[in-house]
Amino acid sequence: MKPGYHAMVAGLATGSLVLSFLALSVLFWIRPGNKRLAALINGFEPVSFYAGLFALITLLLSSVTGLLIWPLDASLNSPTTSNKIFAAAVSTLLWTVFLIARLKAGPDLWSRRDLGAHFAYVCALAGFAAMLVTAGIGGDIAGIPSGFLEVLEAVGFRIRYALYFPTLLNALLVAAGLAALVAGIYSSRQRSSVTVSPAEESGRKS
Repeated sequence: MKPGYHAMVAGLATGSLVLSFLALSVLFWIRPGNKRLAALINGFEPVSFYAGLFALITLLLSSVTGLLIWPLDASLNSPTTSNKIFAAAVSTLLWTVFLIARLKAGPDLWSRRDLGAHFAYVCALAGFAAMLVTAGIGGDIAGIPSGFLEVLEAVGFRIRYALYFPTLLNALLVAAGLAALVAGIYSSRQRSSVTVSPAEESGRKS
């Protein structure tokens, strides 16, 4: 397979993912003050979902075309290519979680501003960041570096030859995971401790 096919599919994946993330960022951050603006903002919801779905499909296709271009042994023995595969896998996984959360919650997910909306947005944000890393490494491998890797290495991310995260970021990731766990347990207990009204209780008994 010619490398151009992989570049084309990867470009479609990156472009649709950027479009989806920008649309859902509008939904997440902007709170309209009138009905006309609310109708305009709500129009971004199908854009974020369907562009995200297309991004997921093209991400999977990009992974397939990438593995067909470069031999698997050569990819696994190259730290840079291994980091690219890892970043692409992380992006695909997080974007899948985001789409599942959106499917489960429905189109009004962003208007509720609950824990589910924050979880979905964080997954989308992390998946978007992982895709930027993937695209940066891909450009470096192809001989057309964008300078993005230099920016990452300047703040402590050494991803050309070894996937490395700064100690502070590792601590923040662990803290975020523990906070998400505590929030999930707290939310589950709150649901289970909801009291039943007397009218509902009498209705059940009758």
